[in-house]
Amino acid sequence: MNGVKQSTVTLPSTGSWTANLTARQYGITLQPGYNTISFTSAGKGANLDYFKLEEGLYVPLSHWYPAAHDHPYIDYVGFTPAPNGVSHVTYEEDATAAFSFNGIGVRWRSDIKSDMGSADVYVDGEFKETVVIPQAGLEGDHKIVYELTGLAYGLHRIEIAGNGGKVMVSGLEYESYESVLPVPGPDLTVTDIGWHIVNSDGSPSAHSTPQLGDSLIFWAKVKNIGVRPTPLNASTGLGQITGGAFSVNGGVVSWTDTNTSVIQPGEEITLTANASAQGTPRWTVPTIGEFTVSFFVNDIWRYAEMNKENNKRAQALEISLP
Repeated sequence: MNGVKQSTVTLPSTGSWTANLTARQYGITLQPGYNTISFTSAGKGANLDYFKLEEGLYVPLSHWYPAAHDHPYIDYVGFTPAPNGVSHVTYEEDATAAFSFNGIGVRWRSDIKSDMGSADVYVDGEFKETVVIPQAGLEGDHKIVYELTGLAYGLHRIEIAGNGGKVMVSGLEYESYESVLPVPGPDLTVTDIGWHIVNSDGSPSAHSTPQLGDSLIFWAKVKNIGVRPTPLNASTGLGQITGGAFSVNGGVVSWTDTNTSVIQPGEEITLTANASAQGTPRWTVPTIGEFTVSFFVNDIWRYAEMNKENNKRAQALEISLP
């Protein structure tokens, strides 16, 4: 395929040139774009009547994609462009270079020289190792000084933190099934779900375990694990509304849509139900049994996020006989 031999397929004798053909199957993985499939006789020859291409299982292929040192999605603090324009460098101990990507692997490239320093590498906030650049390989330009593979496919972030001495980023690479990078922005995730038990007048109930007939007002804790704050509303000067929907056993029972604070990266807030289609944020326990309470933050996509696959969380609610 595409000029590269895939396999030798053995065709047994059919007894004569007029006997029925013998079918053989072989699996190939097509490359993106146009593919050329060819057959070459490797023996005494055969009558090839036809071949048929059938769709099989999809097997995604990963590739390494480069991100130049001056890519706008690399966040630098304390790094400056090198005079020759081929890298970013720093001598500051608290300098950082951070980069988010969707993929399964990442590489950091730098020149390797004897007079260079070291840096700590973090991936998804977890310390991985200290890279002593002169010991990272043979001297040269634009060398791989750190590589991590085998990540679960998804959104990841690498951070390079200088420890002193000259630290350079001449480029980054990421292994992925797609070349498109996530635009730096907020990324909301739900960290917890709970409920308040309230009396008919809205005051807190005297008991803390939900029972049949209780009125519950749901709440959820939401954290911005992205790299940018949630956006401002240009008309009001406040933050865009960060809301979401509460569901019980898959059906929406209430929602929250009053929070207009700007949620900073790393900040966690609590959102509490304030309305529903019935005009009240309360949900009344209808029967005993087990319920699944879930929350979907930013459910109507009021603003874009780096990843919307982590915007839901579910919590079991067990109602027993008193």
